[in-house]
Order: sequence, then C-alpha cells, then structure tokens
Amino acid sequence: MLYIFFANLIFLASVRGADDNGLHRFVILPDTQIYARFYPNIFKKQVEFIRRNKERLNIVAVLHEGDIVHMNDERQWPIVAQTISQLDGVVPYIMAIGNHDMGNHDYRRKYLTRDTALFNQYFPVEKYSALDSFGGLFNPSNMDNAYHLIKTAEITWLILSLEFCPRNEVLEWANRVVADHAQYPVIILTHLYLYPKTNRSPTTWHSTKHRYSCQAYLSENFNNGQQIWDKLISQHKNILLTFNGHIDRDGIKISTGRHGNKVYQLVADYQNMGKGGDGYLKILTINPRDRSMTIQTYSPYLRKYFREPESNLKLNNINFKP
Repeated sequence: MLYIFFANLIFLASVRGADDNGLHRFVILPDTQIYARFYPNIFKKQVEFIRRNKERLNIVAVLHEGDIVHMNDERQWPIVAQTISQLDGVVPYIMAIGNHDMGNHDYRRKYLTRDTALFNQYFPVEKYSALDSFGGLFNPSNMDNAYHLIKTAEITWLILSLEFCPRNEVLEWANRVVADHAQYPVIILTHLYLYPKTNRSPTTWHSTKHRYSCQAYLSENFNNGQQIWDKLISQHKNILLTFNGHIDRDGIKISTGRHGNKVYQLVADYQNMGKGGDGYLKILTINPRDRSMTIQTYSPYLRKYFREPESNLKLNNINFKP
C-alpha cells in the first residue's frame, strides 16, 4: 500500500528525535493570517512548541505556506516578525508569500499588485542570506523567491519557496535551480497549488474553474496549480514533495512525473476552524532507513491531534535518492 491513514496516532511524548535511523522532521505552518490579526498568542504557542522541541524531535526546518498576515499593513507584520524571530539561531524558517501578504495593503481590492515591501522589510535579504542553509534568490533584492539547502545526516534537501501564483520567469528560474541540484530531493513551497478534496471533486490542482484561483487576484502573468505542475514540478525526477495552503482543509495528491517519479503533494489550511485554525500545524517525519514519511497534524495550543484521516498519514516506499 502506498500510504495509510493512522488508526492510532503516535503521540509526541513517545516520539524519538535524531537516532541511528537518520530520523528528522520538518514543521509546516499553514495560513497564520487570523492569528496575526486576532490571536497572536496562538502563533506564539506554535513557535514555542518548535523552539522547545527542536532538539528532541530533530526539527531541521520550518516551512510556512503563506498568508502570514491577514492585512498587508504595519499593524500585523511586526507581531509576526517578533514572534517567529524566537527561532533565529535555533532552526531555519522558510516562508512563502500568500495573497494576503502582498498588494495594496488591502486584499479586498479587485486585483493585487506584487508589492511585497513590508514582507521584505521584516524578513530582509541581509538577514536570511547569512544563514548556512541559504542557497539563492530569483531577485537579489528580495526574499519572494528563494531556495535553501537543508543538510541532515543522510539527506540534503533543496527547499524552493515560490511567490503566489508564480510568474513565467520565476518558473524558468525554478527549473534551472532544480536542474542544477539534480542530486538532491526537492520540496516546493508555495501558497496556491493544490485544491483540497470536496464533496464534489477529488484533490486536484488549482485551475481557472476553481474559486479563489489566481484569476481572482492577479490580472496577468501568473500560473495556477495545473500550470505549475505542467511547467515545473512534473519535469524533474528530484521533486519529491509540495506543500501549499490557501484553501481549507487537508488534501493529498500523488502524481507521477515525466521521469516516472512519484510526487507527494499536500495542501493544508485550517483558517476556517476555531480561532483561525486552533493552532494546528503539521509535523513531517522523514525516516530514510525504512523509506517512509509520516505526517501528523497537531495543535500546541489545544495540545491535541487533529484526527481526520487525511490529516495523519504514513507514506511508504519513498525514493529519497533521485
């Protein structure tokens, strides 16, 4: 079986950290926009959990799926930046830009601009280019599109963070980056890509027919999820995982790239739950020795797991070597 749903969840109290099996973990933060606006204490709980458990769980990086704030203004960015800065010097955190994180300081206008000045003010190139994990940028003056190399005992990961509905030239750059690092498994992090399962359709890529697709926010030069798959993700045998947010709630799609490789694509967004998500985050456990990935959904705020089937998975027979 390619993947299984957990019947009994593995509680963190019994989870091991680094060991001879090369176990390591990523924490994925879905849309935190409502926390930035109304419930900053919940975001603090998430960050405190990561900081406190970094060594025990061997957390090697934190991946934010975008919609970091709700309103792109001077009120919310300082709250988020001050909180997540508690991870500085502890663990690298890599952030994707969501539709709420850019534009005319008011996401309710018909079309957004790609104005990310505030994001880059609080998360500047000078700070993140100094990290050991830093790889490079599409535009040397901003962090909108960046890649990092996360080195573990057994695997070096290429983490590629792409802007909201990336432009054609950004996808061309991303193709070059992935091709230049063909020896490393790749995780793609972007805000809009996969559309979760509904009562009417399975989990699939964003396209023009979906509500809240790129056309709802941008007037030109953008790529929906289907186009990102066609132009980038399907083209490389070393792209293994994708993470995105944007649409409530969980979904997984396993697709085969043009080289016959499996790509594991996951969407998670809990903003329509209580208090903008009740603090749920994802913990991705990589076990290179038994070739598995385990995904759990946990709330440090509620101190409990989210027990929906697609929120807690084990994926087997993973090829970590492109």
